[in-house]
Amino acid sequence: MNDKSKKISVFIAYNLRNQSWGGGNQFLNLLKKEFIKRDIYQEDVREADILLFNSYQNLQQAIKQKIIHTNKFIVFRLGPIFYYHRGSSWKTIDKLVIETVNKIADSVIFQSNWSFVEAVKLGFNKSKNFSIIGNATTIVKNGRNNDDKHQFNKEKVKLFSDSWSSNWKKGFGFYKFLDNNLDFGKYEMTFIGNSPIPFKNIKQFPPLSNPKLLKELSKNDIFITATEKDACSNSIIEALSYGLPVVALNSGSNEEIIGRGGELFSNKKEMIKKIDKVRENYSKYKENISVKTIDEIGNDYIKSIKRGFYQKRAKSLCAFNLIFLFLKIEIALFLIYLLAKINKLKHANRFF
Repeated sequence: MNDKSKKISVFIAYNLRNQSWGGGNQFLNLLKKEFIKRDIYQEDVREADILLFNSYQNLQQAIKQKIIHTNKFIVFRLGPIFYYHRGSSWKTIDKLVIETVNKIADSVIFQSNWSFVEAVKLGFNKSKNFSIIGNATTIVKNGRNNDDKHQFNKEKVKLFSDSWSSNWKKGFGFYKFLDNNLDFGKYEMTFIGNSPIPFKNIKQFPPLSNPKLLKELSKNDIFITATEKDACSNSIIEALSYGLPVVALNSGSNEEIIGRGGELFSNKKEMIKKIDKVRENYSKYKENISVKTIDEIGNDYIKSIKRGFYQKRAKSLCAFNLIFLFLKIEIALFLIYLLAKINKLKHANRFF
């Protein structure tokens, strides 16, 4: 069994980019900095004791590592369920992620309890070592400890929403309803990002880099999101970290993240009622905000990894079984790519 006095080393098996590139990239960059700060990060995958993989990215690399280095401790970070947002063809990928995790992962970290429940539906083996650990942001401020100079004005409450994706499931049906029905005498609303529809009352701006986006976020009072089936919304965590109560669609992990720092809605009319409720009790919701810092999340990751590292590991599979799984993933990803190309050509041909 492993020597508990031995210092562990971790490698994050993900193509990290030092630019705005989605919530996963942003969080893993922060996590890497935390591991470096604690002197447990290893830049050379060959020298690392523990390999941390993210979702479906690099599934094939994970299998290769398991074949070549049977002694490596494999950890998977899981969150989004892709077929909810990318279409039914992606359910094959979701199932292959879970099959891979069941066969080669020594430990699994889910971003939310919702993610865990969804993974179980897809066949996740609950007897594995697993933990539920949320995300964190670059923001050092935490909820009610926010010391920014923005003052709440009940007579003109500032609402804020954002989305990098123009996918309709990001809540645009709800935002369109607000654009047409919100009392803009009491409220003003800003949307930053990509939208499939123009707004007539909501102030609309193109996407910004994360630092600039956060600067705009901090000028507002309440964060609004109607995204469906989010595993662990970085946007919500950022808003809470800046002290903004959140009004969100009752979907995915939103209830877990928001806690008592906001309200949930299930339909369009209820959304406006919940916005009014937060406006009337603003101080209470702001005081109730609770969100973990990256330092706390880093500690949770290290505790989870160490606990799994010194406990049972996944049973070794023969190389043939792993190679077969590798080929299944390659074929599935190729078919997804091919289908996307065909759909793109069909869409382009409509204009000719």
